[in-house]
Amino acid sequence: WTYTYIVGCPTTKKCCLIDPVDLTWERDLAVVDKMGYKLEYCLNTHVHADHITGSGLIKKARSEVKSVISEASGAIADIKLKDK
Repeated sequence: WTYTYIVGCPTTKKCCLIDPVDLTWERDLAVVDKMGYKLEYCLNTHVHADHITGSGLIKKARSEVKSVISEASGAIADIKLKDK
């Protein structure tokens, strides 16, 4: 099983998707839209092809969305997180 989470702010209506996958990205965007939220980030907690591809598909559909992953992963993303 693969789990994707939506975390959003009810005040600003901004949200992020955590670990979006390639097989359900359209469903996830539909849920975000139905909730009236604006997707800002796709946050990947680890590197798996289905997650990275899911983020890429979402970015193709919504170019304003930024991808996020750990710098230690070695993956390509708009924002790379680093331990302090």
